[in-house]
Amino acid sequence: MANLTTRLRELRREQDMTQEALGAAIGIGKSTYQNYEQGISGAPLHRLLDLSEYLDVSLDYLSGHSDERIRVSGRLNVVALEPFSQRLRKIRKEHKMTQKAVAEQIGIIGRTYIKYEHGEIVPPIDKLIKLSDLFDITMDELAGRTDLDKRKI
Repeated sequence: MANLTTRLRELRREQDMTQEALGAAIGIGKSTYQNYEQGISGAPLHRLLDLSEYLDVSLDYLSGHSDERIRVSGRLNVVALEPFSQRLRKIRKEHKMTQKAVAEQIGIIGRTYIKYEHGEIVPPIDKLIKLSDLFDITMDELAGRTDLDKRKI
C-alpha cells in the first residue's frame, strides 16, 4: 500500500502540476509542499483536508490508508459546526472507551491524547490512521468531512 508521500506525488503528477503550483493552490509555499511530499515534515490536518479536497480524494486514499479511490467533495464541518477535538471526544464516548484506553491502543501517553481532545494539538497522520482503525471509521469521518450520524455503530 502507498503512503502519503507516494500518493501526493502520484496525484500531483496526474494533475500535471508542479510542486509550486499545488502548494499555491492550497495556500502554501513550494518548500512547505515539498516537505510534505518528501516526508520531511508532516502536513497538519487542515492541510491534509485542503489537499484531499483539491485532489478530490478521501483522506484515507491520500494518506495511503486505503487503496480504494473514493471521492469526497467538500468539508462537512471541520471548523464551523464541530471542532476535531469535540468530534474525537464524541466518538470515544460512543465507543465507551476511556482516554487512557484510547491512548494505549494508539501508542501514546495519556496526556498527549488529552491534548487531542482539548484541541491543544492535532494528531499526526500516523495517529489519525490508528484512531480511524480503532474506531472503525474513515479518516474523513474522524476529521469531520463526512457525517457521523449517517453511519452505523
